[in-house]
Amino acid sequence: MKSLIKMFGVVICSSIISSDLHADIGVTESTSLLSLRGGAASYFSTVGGGSNTRWAAANLGLLDLAQSSDTLTLNNFFFTNYAYSGGSQPAGATTNNNWLDGSSTAVFKIYRDSSLLSQVTMRQSSVSGNDRSWDLGATPTAINLLAGLQGSGSPITRSLDWTIDWTFNQYNGGTSTVTTQSTSGGNMTFQTVPEPSTGMLMGLGVAGLLVLRRIRKSA
Repeated sequence: MKSLIKMFGVVICSSIISSDLHADIGVTESTSLLSLRGGAASYFSTVGGGSNTRWAAANLGLLDLAQSSDTLTLNNFFFTNYAYSGGSQPAGATTNNNWLDGSSTAVFKIYRDSSLLSQVTMRQSSVSGNDRSWDLGATPTAINLLAGLQGSGSPITRSLDWTIDWTFNQYNGGTSTVTTQSTSGGNMTFQTVPEPSTGMLMGLGVAGLLVLRRIRKSA
């Protein structure tokens, strides 16, 4: 009798776990494609991405803003999410029936030093079962991650993070929005040596003229 009760309990637990597995929302991959100093593009992943360098662990080193060759661009971003129907209500959802379709959306946002640098409405690039894959477009425009940086002074440590706001469908015809972010794992960092300020350049120019004047007088 005890064995029968125990077996019955295992069946019930298995049924509950199976039910839970059929209702969920989440992300299977989030991977950026970056070019540093005009070199070959490299992949940095937060979720999935196999052996790719982790976004949170990446320090891209020192970039000199006065050197035109010291560039940093985001060429593309790849994102795969999922939503299952049925079962129990998953964390972050308002119902227990969830799915993705052609009406679902995803908006990518990239931040530098916690300030929004650029945002792009993502393209659904492929479908595989409950999974939807997204990117920044068939021929995305590269995003300059150094845009607007200037000034003078000591090297500055910068940080990069991103968010994706994506929607999924509910059984009642409504939609719900989820925000996936990189900061759960940490920020990517790099350092910049700022360009000389206008005042500094003028000062160097005046100093140069004075040196030339002295040389001419001594001659």
